[in-house]
Amino acid sequence: MRKLLFAAFCGLFCVAVNAQKLTIDAMDWDVPPWKLIYWNWKGDMIRNTSGGTYAVHRKTPFAKSYVAEVTVKPMETRSVSRSEAAVALVSNAPVNDKRRGWHLSLVEEKGKKFVDIMLFDRYKPDENNKLITKVDVGSDFQWEHNKKYRLQLKVDGKQAEGKVFDEQGRLLWSGSAEMAGETKPFPVKFGIFTTALCSEFTSPNAIWNDFASVEKFKVKKRTPKYKSAANVLKSYSSKATGFFRVEQDKSGRWHFIDPNGKAMFACGIDRFYRGGRFCEALGYSPYLKNVTEKFGNWENWAKHTRKRVDSWGFNYASTADEGFYDQFPFSINLCVGSSFATFGDDYDICPYLGHVGSALPNPFHPRFAEWAKVCYLYWAAADIENPYYVGYFCDNELRWRGANFNPNGTGVFDTVLAKHSKHSAKAALSEFLKKRFDNDISKFNSFWNTKLKSFDEIPNLKELPHKNAKHIAVKQDFLEVVAEKYYSTISKALREIDPNHLFMGNRYAGTHSAPPQVWKMAGKYCDVVTFNQYPLLDFERNELMLGNTPLKGEFDRMAAICKRPMMITEWSYISFDSGLNNRRGAGQRVNTQQERAIAAEAFLRQVLAMPYMIGMCWYQFTDDPKLGVRKMHPESCNYGLVNEQDEPYKELTEMFTRVQKDIDASRAEGVKPMLPLNTAGALYKWFESP
Repeated sequence: MRKLLFAAFCGLFCVAVNAQKLTIDAMDWDVPPWKLIYWNWKGDMIRNTSGGTYAVHRKTPFAKSYVAEVTVKPMETRSVSRSEAAVALVSNAPVNDKRRGWHLSLVEEKGKKFVDIMLFDRYKPDENNKLITKVDVGSDFQWEHNKKYRLQLKVDGKQAEGKVFDEQGRLLWSGSAEMAGETKPFPVKFGIFTTALCSEFTSPNAIWNDFASVEKFKVKKRTPKYKSAANVLKSYSSKATGFFRVEQDKSGRWHFIDPNGKAMFACGIDRFYRGGRFCEALGYSPYLKNVTEKFGNWENWAKHTRKRVDSWGFNYASTADEGFYDQFPFSINLCVGSSFATFGDDYDICPYLGHVGSALPNPFHPRFAEWAKVCYLYWAAADIENPYYVGYFCDNELRWRGANFNPNGTGVFDTVLAKHSKHSAKAALSEFLKKRFDNDISKFNSFWNTKLKSFDEIPNLKELPHKNAKHIAVKQDFLEVVAEKYYSTISKALREIDPNHLFMGNRYAGTHSAPPQVWKMAGKYCDVVTFNQYPLLDFERNELMLGNTPLKGEFDRMAAICKRPMMITEWSYISFDSGLNNRRGAGQRVNTQQERAIAAEAFLRQVLAMPYMIGMCWYQFTDDPKLGVRKMHPESCNYGLVNEQDEPYKELTEMFTRVQKDIDASRAEGVKPMLPLNTAGALYKWFESP
């Protein structure tokens, strides 16, 4: 019977009345966690904001025959290269964006907006040239932004057919494609795909027949033999355990202890990638283009680059290419919370808005622990026994001050209270208040000057203005509850999977971005507390500052709160003589590379002198693209150790070589007076969220 329905449907190939309606729930869609920041789920709509990747429906099976459809509303094109939004039928693969798939796409390229039916494989780009294609209807059809189109794609063996309808069901385009020669068909399942064509997707459905079994990909575990870095400490060593850990010596100084028992200060690089930074406007990474022309493959580039960074004294990467994972200490950013906060209102406290620093997940959601495990197994399943794997960050720069970014720590309370009445975080807030006021509504009313009849009315409240220090204290205490739920849930879930590697926090956006209550909970559950920090150097007084606050005092204060070793996961200085505009992005601007190296040395030596600091990671290996990264993240700064042509910044890399070659000797030298300069560093406005 099912075959008859399928045959009838495929024959008509019109509105899929017999098709299965697919769920929009984000947990039912398979997207690489790090690319979830380009997607948003809201109600019955999925929106892609940038970046090229598949979203594949987990609950659809693999089959040899399929008809899939979805309504697409193309919103904005953000690249000068080919951009598309597609309904797709895709193959199995261990990594989603390496899948091979049939696409029926709305395409914008070279100023033209057209429809294309194709077989897409970014690792075998010539596959599309092996197709025999034809257009039956609408060869001159051009689609428009902000209009809805119904895309239908049928695949049966080596053949694919596509149709595009408008909202009234009128046929606008139809065409087909057939594999040529000996190319073999492959089992497929339902997906959607975009590159830099920001689009909204609604009403996905599909019908399939002739089920196919696909081989499950087995994770090959990395178990290389560990070799200690050349600049491990001579002043301290400990027991070898085969994995990284942290340890405090008798003097009170914290250290990383490497798998061989050697103490190590992590001289790190963040974003240590051959791919550099992708430029949305260009449609490619300028650095990758240049080094590909220069070195050809990844192996040649990596061999050359490892010699460089070793000579400069770097011994760790907080994020790096997977090819380094069996030869260079590294960590992984799991993006647990920022990706979870793309799934819709129930999944977030603050939603991900397309830029760093906007998201705070809802750790009270019943599927938060499940998602943490999904992210971990996606990123780190191959490295659970890898001695070079130092540990994992669960996130980067979450919005711990809530939607209003209130500096007094009340913002998360206020943001949660504004949620809908059945939100799980709001239910947790209601229970917190009920317990806080001994289940006595009269105490609550007296304290807040309200007139509630019972605690059952709290979910209907939208605000509780704070008018005194006692009100603020209650809101701060709830923030602590949220932070504890976040850290404890992730810690418990991930230690069940991997007890050997370090939980390294969520990389706060500087000491100011998370109130003390959050730092306290990080210290309770994390092995290492991590934060990004872009300090200022007062060139006239030779003093490092965080805004108007002396840096050392602020770092000492946070160390006393968290009571754990700390590491800086991003830091940098930026110079105007690089030729980049440097207008958007964190960091102090200076005039010359000499000034840049001097400022960097001042901060590096200051951190080396602090007994609770166990590492710091320069941001980043390469400069940003001159045209910026993407519209929602428009950085175009001189962050690199090398420029787009892979040329090192000599003054900076020579400084790192001198200071990082022998950490014991550099610590003995201490914080040194700065050389006199004729010019002072210029300060420019830091990154602002669009």
